[in-house]
This record gives sequence, C-alpha cells and structure tokens, in this order.
Amino acid sequence: MKPAVAEATTALPQPTEFLITFSHSTGYCYKNLFFAVLMSLFISSLNSGSNGNCYYIGNHNEAVLVDAGISCTEVEKRMQRLGLNIKNIKAVFISHEHTDHISGLRVLAKKYRLPVYITQATQRFSRLTLDKTLARSFTADQPVVIGNLSISAFPKFH
Repeated sequence: MKPAVAEATTALPQPTEFLITFSHSTGYCYKNLFFAVLMSLFISSLNSGSNGNCYYIGNHNEAVLVDAGISCTEVEKRMQRLGLNIKNIKAVFISHEHTDHISGLRVLAKKYRLPVYITQATQRFSRLTLDKTLARSFTADQPVVIGNLSISAFPKFH
C-alpha cells in the first residue's frame, strides 16, 4: 500500500477583516512572474467605548481613521503619544451615526482637510453638515483605494 501524499500549495496571506477590511500591497514583475508583497499595517485604538471611538490604521506613509468620536485635540494628543504622524492620515471612514463615533469629526476634517467617507444613510441620520468638498459617499463591498490602502466596508448590525 502506498502512503498518502499531501499536495502542498503556497498561498499569499489574506488581509485582516474588520468592520472595514484593509489590505496594503505592492507588486512588481520580474521575468513574467508577479510578486505581491504585503506591507505592515499599524492598527491602534485611539479610543474605544461609549465615550468615543477612533481607530488608526495605516502603514509608514499613509493612514485612515475609522470613526472620530473623540475631539480633534484628543486625536492629536493620542497620536503624538503613540509616535504616529497625523500628516499620514488621508481620510476618515465613519461606521455609523452614533455620537460616540462622530463627535470630533467636523473639527478634525475641517482642520486637516480630510475626506470623510460616509454612507448616504449615515450622513442623513447623523444630521452632520460636512464641507461638500470633503464628503465622499461609499457603499458596502465597493473598495475605496487611498494610496496603497484598499478599504472595503461590509454591512454589520449594531
């Protein structure tokens, strides 16, 4: 009787999934072979809880915030304490309209001229008045590319 032989396959690591999934990769071609290189993502909870939610996700060059439920001053202080550069933030994504996710958004977006990715329903229910040049609509399962970051949202009930 022949021993069983396991077939080996090599798979690239998959991006981590969150309420919003992120992946960061670059690729290059060498002699008709494509290589994908996954870069490091830094993920930090600047605050989490009923008193405000704000998460930093990025690489060495660019980042996004998911929610801005703490003041702009607090975002700046906490990022500085963690050694994160606020100039790397390229956008803010809003998960939903509750105050603990949006209370610092207006000032932060205005001060740093950050695009705000928010669904139409979330913007309507939040009653946020955002600078029209900064407000960007997005929908579930449609990736948004910001530099080398690809962000995909999916529906989740709260």
